[in-house]
Amino acid sequence: MIYLLEYPYLWNGTTHEVHFYLSSLPPNAQINGRIIRQHWSIENQEH
Repeated sequence: MIYLLEYPYLWNGTTHEVHFYLSSLPPNAQINGRIIRQHWSIENQEH
């Protein structure tokens, strides 16, 4: 399980978001971070 805590800055202040991901990959922060960013890059292009 991957636990990701983000602090995005919004026009009306800073907030926080918590994301959980399930993965069968080894626990490697650099690789898992890259995969998560790629996923959201594709997801954001669809909207």
